[in-house]
Amino acid sequence: AALAEARRLRPDAFSRVGYVGGSQGGWIAPLAASRSRVDYAVALYGLADGALAEDRGQVMDDLRAKGHGPDVLAKAREVTDATGGLMASGFTKGFDELDRVKAKYGDEPWFSDMEGEFTGAILRAPTWAPQWIVRAIAKRKDLGTSWDYEPMPVLEKLQAPQLWVLAEDDTEAPNAETRRRLRTLQEKGRPIDVVVFPHTNHGILEYAGKPADRISLRHPEGYLRLIADWITRGRLQGPYGSGKLQPAIAAPATAQTAEPASG
Repeated sequence: AALAEARRLRPDAFSRVGYVGGSQGGWIAPLAASRSRVDYAVALYGLADGALAEDRGQVMDDLRAKGHGPDVLAKAREVTDATGGLMASGFTKGFDELDRVKAKYGDEPWFSDMEGEFTGAILRAPTWAPQWIVRAIAKRKDLGTSWDYEPMPVLEKLQAPQLWVLAEDDTEAPNAETRRRLRTLQEKGRPIDVVVFPHTNHGILEYAGKPADRISLRHPEGYLRLIADWITRGRLQGPYGSGKLQPAIAAPATAQTAEPASG
């Protein structure tokens, strides 16, 4: 509605218009673009996966960092499915499943290594605590997120060109699955550009230190210029520092690994 009103008030004020969303706005920008007449949608350090994927990805990264392998990750997926189901229901159902996985895995050494966005908080609730206490503890992590939102149906049909800029070492929104999904969409012909900045964390920020105590430093060289170029021109004219343009999955056999983003 705001975009339509802006066009009505100043129809000649701009040549290109679209939406830009960072983090959870990476769900909102494409969704808004699907409901408007726009020239582009930009998703910055967002996810092409559901909202529960943030917690799940963080838990898996926690466990990998502690040296746990695929067998443990498979078990942990049962746990995050349980905590995610509880969160998505608004703590109206799922306590029995949570009790089941806690009884099944609670004594295993890796169980206490899980943190994530909300899984750790739910698991640390004392076993004697009534459900309303568990709900009160974990609700602090629930800030109105649409936990059941699935972005792929929107992304698969969106006609407007998209730019996705991702942090390679994102600890808040791990994006390996997002990158896989976006490459699949590219392969299907969706107009999507994906640029990944190495050695950056959430917010496309360079950092110092280990994952547990990272200090954010600055945006990498070329990051803001990349966004400005793509929005104003509809294409990339790099290079943009260390940013790497990610190709589609089925790239030609002669193609090389992604080079710094260029037009």
